[in-house]
Amino acid sequence: AGLGSVELGVRALVIYTHAACSFLLCLYSTDAAHKSVLLCCQLVAASSCFHQWRTSDPVNFLVRAGASLTRAGNDFHFVACGRVWYWVDCDGQGLRDEREPFRILMMLNAVRLIGNAVSLSLQYWYPMAGVSLVTGNQQLWWRGAWRTNGIAIHASMGILKATWLIGTPFERPVIETVVHFIRAFILIPAESRSLIRQYYEPGRRTSRVGMSLQPWPGK
Repeated sequence: AGLGSVELGVRALVIYTHAACSFLLCLYSTDAAHKSVLLCCQLVAASSCFHQWRTSDPVNFLVRAGASLTRAGNDFHFVACGRVWYWVDCDGQGLRDEREPFRILMMLNAVRLIGNAVSLSLQYWYPMAGVSLVTGNQQLWWRGAWRTNGIAIHASMGILKATWLIGTPFERPVIETVVHFIRAFILIPAESRSLIRQYYEPGRRTSRVGMSLQPWPGK
C-alpha cells in the first residue's frame, strides 16, 4: 500500500513521548492503577500511528479508536472511584472534598476521548469525506481542533495541583504537575498541529505535482 502521511510518524513520536511521561508517573507510583492502563493505551496508539505511516492500513483508525475508548473508561473509573485499583472498593469521598475539581476535569477528559474515538471511526467509515484538491479528510481538521480541549484540561490540573492541593492530605508530587504542563503546552499542541497540517497536506502536494485529485494515503 505504500507510505502514509509523514504526519502519522510525527504523531507516533509525540504519543510515544506521552507514554514516556506516563511511564515516569508509574515509576513514581502516582496513581499506578490508572497510569498503567493509560501507558498501555498510549503505546498501542503510538504503534498504530507508526504502522499506518509505514503501511497506510486504515484499520489503524479503529485500533486508535479502541484505545481512546479504553482510556475514557479508565478515566470514568477514576471519577467514580479515585486512585484505587479496579478490584478495590471505590473511594467516592473524592467527589465531596478538595479532589472534586480533578474528578470533574477527568470526566471532561473522558468526554474528549470519546469524541476522539468517534472522529477516528468516522474517518475509517468515510475515508473520502471532505477530500478535495486542497484538503484531506474533514475529520483530520475536527480532530485537530477537538484535541486542543486537552490543553485547558491538563493546564488546569497542573495549576490546581500546584496551588489548590498544597498543604492538604492530597498534595501531589511535583512530577505530576510537570507532566501536566508538558502535555498541555508541548505534546497536545504538537498533536493538534500535526493533524491540521495533514488536513492541508493534499493542497501542498498538488502545488508540487500538479492539479490531480488523488487520495493521499494514510489519512
